[in-house]
Amino acid sequence: MEGMSSGPRIAVAATHRNPRKRSEVHPPLYRSEVSLNARFGELFAAPLELGETQVSAVIRKADRSFDFAVALQEAAWPLPLRVAMVSVGHREGPAADRTGRARVLEALSEAENSRTPFLIQLPGRGEPEITLAQASAFLHATMMAEWTNTRANAVRAYRELGRQRDVAKKLRVSQQAVSQMLRGARLQEMVVVEKAMREWLQTEQRPGLWPLKRFEKGPAVSE
Repeated sequence: MEGMSSGPRIAVAATHRNPRKRSEVHPPLYRSEVSLNARFGELFAAPLELGETQVSAVIRKADRSFDFAVALQEAAWPLPLRVAMVSVGHREGPAADRTGRARVLEALSEAENSRTPFLIQLPGRGEPEITLAQASAFLHATMMAEWTNTRANAVRAYRELGRQRDVAKKLRVSQQAVSQMLRGARLQEMVVVEKAMREWLQTEQRPGLWPLKRFEKGPAVSE
């Protein structure tokens, strides 16, 4: 039965940025399916769906939708993803879920045709805000694209464990080495973008308010 959710839902879809290599996204995302479901399963209004060339889901908490997009990109790394995020309203239920997934896959196709690496469609938001958000998301992905294997492993472990000392134990390296890996990965700068996007997505309409005005300083990475 169709019902109302507690907030606007966001449908998220992703595929390889190169149309000729779209099938390459399936293996790494398939390997990460369990961890993605463990981390975001309670937030899925429509479950994670892995196709041969794309992945999609509907997130019931708008402020966590960019976090999910980031998790997809980290899972697929070093493959560059093209991502679409579309507001699909408050209604939940099978019909609403099918409609939401169809809309975001259509947006993903639109992003591919226009060669837009990160497409955001949110009604009620001004074009300058959307442009800034898309540029910030692309900046985030660009920093990730410069990772090395060791930096990627350090960030993934830090996302899981939350403290550098625990990451050091898991990776069997010194805490100083972990600190250097996270600095090299630009994690602190990435966390700033994630926090700003989370705040921006929290409310459907925030005329005149853009969280990236606080971009100059973000939270420190815990030791």
